[in-house]
This record gives sequence, C-alpha cells and structure tokens, in this order.
Amino acid sequence: EVHPRVLRGAWIEGKEHEYQTLGQAILEANDGDKILIDLDLAESGIQVRGKRLTIKASAGTRPTIRYALQEDRQVAYLLRTDRDLTLEGLRFDWRPPQTYQAFEEGQYVNMISTEFGSQLVVDRCEFNSSIQGTILGAGGSAQVSDSVFDGRLFSLGHIMGGGEVQVRNCKMVSKGGIAIFSSPESYTQGDSSRLIIE
Repeated sequence: EVHPRVLRGAWIEGKEHEYQTLGQAILEANDGDKILIDLDLAESGIQVRGKRLTIKASAGTRPTIRYALQEDRQVAYLLRTDRDLTLEGLRFDWRPPQTYQAFEEGQYVNMISTEFGSQLVVDRCEFNSSIQGTILGAGGSAQVSDSVFDGRLFSLGHIMGGGEVQVRNCKMVSKGGIAIFSSPESYTQGDSSRLIIE
C-alpha cells in the first residue's frame, strides 16, 4: 500500500525538522543549504547574512509566499541577503500596504535583494506584486529564466541589476514603469555590467 507524502511547511534538505516560517528555516540553515517548501507561507522582513542559500519548491508542489505584516514594524521587502541566492519553482503574491515609503531602513524597496558581488538565480518562479519599488534587486549578477512577473505598481522595474543580468524566456506584465533596469556601469570593481535578454 502506497501512502501519499505528508506536505510540510519548510525544511532544510537532509534534515527532518519542519519550520512553520521561511524565516525560521533560514535562521537554522547553514551556508550552502537548500530549503524546500511544500505549503504556502506568509513572510516579510527576512535578513540573511553570510549564507549562500537555495530556496525551492519541493517536487510536485507550487507553494505561494505571501506578504505578512510584522507586529513590530512595517516593511515591504521579503528578503535581503549579502550572499548568493537561488529561487526555484516558487510563487510570490506580494501586496504590502500602500502606506510604506519608497525607501525603508536606508534602502530602496526591493521585494528580494542581493548585495554587490553576489549572484541571484531565479528559475520557474511567478511574481504577482503591487510593490512600488522593484521585485528583484540584484547588486551583483542575476540569471532569471522561465519566470513570470505581473506588477501593478512599480517604478524602477521588475528586475534591477548592478552586474551582468541575463533574462531568458520570461514574461513581464505591468501598467507602467520599467521592466528591466540595468546600470551601464558596474558598481563593483572587476565585475562586468551588461544585459542579456533572450
């Protein structure tokens, strides 16, 4: 007799413990870990330091990460990291309150952002967002493939990149703004700055 697999919230590949939030899983993860998600989650304001992470849907699932208002502060971003980040097979339904500012905590609002010198990889993801900033802000290089961006309000673009930005087989829909903003000059010494769209 075959029993169906029990769906879980978020967990670190190779470990049994289940986390109810992505933030909890990231806190417990080590550099280089993969975090898998089965079920829909509600998050905001996650800061990651010193960890290269992959966050992906588990096999056969398509979980959605939604905006959740924090009790102690109102922020419009989901995740900020200073290391490489890979996102695979996830949906994002991002609708923060329209009362937030374009700048928060000293930074322009990006739903997901990486710092200079890092790499952002996005594959087979869907973004439905009303954020007034940018959905993806890549301080370093970015590779975005087979993904969909649907933005109702944004100013600087679905994707903003400071290094080499590669966009392949993506669909972008919005009522206004810039789809992809790529700086003509690299912000980091020794890194190339170019935009490739296929």
